[in-house]
Amino acid sequence: MRVVVEIRRSGDPNFVREQLYTRTRLQVRVSVNLVGLIGREPKVLTLMDIMREFLEFRCESIERRARHELSKASSRLHVVEGYLAVQAAPDAVVAAIRAAKDGPEAQKTLQEAPFSLSKEQSEAVLAMPLRRLTGLEHDKLRAEEADLTAKVEQLNALLSDRALVIAAVASEAKELRDKYGVERKTLIDHSAAKLAAEVAEARRRSPPSGDGGEDVGNVAEREMAAAALYAKRMNIPLDSLDADNLIVMTGKGYIKRIDPKIFSRQNKGTIGKKGGRMRGGDQVTKVTHCNGLDTVLFFTDRGRVYAVRAYDIPQSSTTALGTPFTRVLKLAEGETITAMLPVDTASRRGSNVGEHLVMLTARGVVKKTPISEFANINRAGKRALGLQKGDRLKHVDLVRDGDGIMVAGVDGMVLHFSMDSIRAQSRIGSGVKAMKFREASAGATEKKPKKPPAAHMLFAADARANAPEGTSYNMAEVSKMWRELSDEEKAPYEVKAADLKEKARRENDAEKKSAPAADGAADDGAADDDDDGDALPVLVAGMSIVPSDVVAAFELATESDEAGDDDDAGTGDEKPADECGAMVLLVTSEGQGKRISVGQFRQKGRGGLGNKAIGLEEGSRLAAMCITGVDPALREAGDAECVAEEVIIGSTAGVLNRYDVTELRPQLGRNAKGVKLMKLNDGDTVRDITLLPVDAVEL
Repeated sequence: MRVVVEIRRSGDPNFVREQLYTRTRLQVRVSVNLVGLIGREPKVLTLMDIMREFLEFRCESIERRARHELSKASSRLHVVEGYLAVQAAPDAVVAAIRAAKDGPEAQKTLQEAPFSLSKEQSEAVLAMPLRRLTGLEHDKLRAEEADLTAKVEQLNALLSDRALVIAAVASEAKELRDKYGVERKTLIDHSAAKLAAEVAEARRRSPPSGDGGEDVGNVAEREMAAAALYAKRMNIPLDSLDADNLIVMTGKGYIKRIDPKIFSRQNKGTIGKKGGRMRGGDQVTKVTHCNGLDTVLFFTDRGRVYAVRAYDIPQSSTTALGTPFTRVLKLAEGETITAMLPVDTASRRGSNVGEHLVMLTARGVVKKTPISEFANINRAGKRALGLQKGDRLKHVDLVRDGDGIMVAGVDGMVLHFSMDSIRAQSRIGSGVKAMKFREASAGATEKKPKKPPAAHMLFAADARANAPEGTSYNMAEVSKMWRELSDEEKAPYEVKAADLKEKARRENDAEKKSAPAADGAADDGAADDDDDGDALPVLVAGMSIVPSDVVAAFELATESDEAGDDDDAGTGDEKPADECGAMVLLVTSEGQGKRISVGQFRQKGRGGLGNKAIGLEEGSRLAAMCITGVDPALREAGDAECVAEEVIIGSTAGVLNRYDVTELRPQLGRNAKGVKLMKLNDGDTVRDITLLPVDAVEL
């Protein structure tokens, strides 16, 4: 019996299987009493006995069939030999048949000398049509004689050799499998035990390094073996796991893995495509790009880190709600995910010396920890950062020695400093100050309350709309007309103005109540149980890493050009190649976007205020930042052409939009406000930005 359970595309096969094992009798231990008749005698058989008896039955069947076919082939060969004997002297045979009185006498004549045919041969000759005596028929009979002779020899050899009989059993079983076989829906193997043995043997041969981290080659070998086992269990090819994915998380704890190709490239200023179905009040909190074979590190607001293989996250469509995160990973009560970092543990080769994880909190505290301390993370997770009261972990990235780090505040200020200025700390360290913030930068710039129009302004708009063709009223004429109106004529406008004033008051009160959630101060909700819920306002908008070779190139250019001034907004005399070089992409909460060269932000000391990077509208804030033009694949293309890079911008309502960054023309001034990059619906704001690697972009 076979049971097939079909689940919807958004379902989690692992969760369904665990529930079936727990709540049903799908996996039980059963005792079987196998009794069979062997030689008309009942016997209790083991599995090997059954297989042995079945093999004996199949061998006997093949031998009986071979004896039957041998009998038929021998009889036919005997008749064919009689035909050939007649064709050797056709005239004599015809004369003897014509001289006979009847059929029995003719048959008896053919059985005597000189023909000496057998009874079967003589009967076949008498029934033979005359066309058998032609030369063409002679050739056919010779060919048939050769085939029958070979078949008789083959069948005699089969009956005389037991090994050939067993080989025939195996061959016929394979033919039946190829013709009628179907793929199994279940799997019977020992891959898990074999994998555990291989991992144990690898660890025995190469023990962990002295710094506590496991050798990268051993980790990669183990991860690829685990991926192969998963592919075998899911009955899918291993190559299908090695694909680009987007991991999307929502504030209410739903997660899913989707194909980035679903989001086609669009022009700036467009609305975008819905990235998933949202339940009431839910918002997309994190979007990151990864490979299906990567290990995704999940960092919580409380400074802990968990690891999940990307292919273990259920794949869903853009319209699906997703899978509850509790089915993927068990978090401590009150914890929420604030950062996701994919790490290529499956295919990376070489040493991890010089690589660190850099972590940035909402209040601007930065910490650098060797990545070797995160090599082995179990389901219980590990502590990654010690947090001050009210602070929350927000951003995590990989960094190497000599790299630079750019930290952006919600007020549009950006500070660029060297990672070498930060001393590496252990996992329990609390970090150091990365950037200083002004008091007013705790949230978005203050938004002015809405002011409704007065009654006389409503009258002015009405008068101008109803003016005779070719007539226009200035404000003085409208004011005079308003004063000449009676109280009864003014009453409708005054009532309408009062209604608009009350509506504006309610809207302003609602905006004041929602302001803390808008500036990100309460993003983590109930995640603040450890410190009585007094989470401090978010000051950091984003963090990006500047590779060491890019830093060195800009430093060399600065040394050769003494005219550079930190507060200069740009002269416009930029090299054309800069448009393809390292650029900072900034996106505000209202969907304004801007690209500016990394060279506009010289490296300074850690802990400063930084430089202004973008001009903000009233009520807006800097929402996200990334650096383009630093992908290693871009350097292989050279300076002959600009290779397209693409980003996916996500909003709190779950809308995702994919853009080609080269369509956004770089701006020289740091005070520039940028251009409209994403059109947002009412109440929606930009949440984050994800840079797709060059090899994932379809050019």
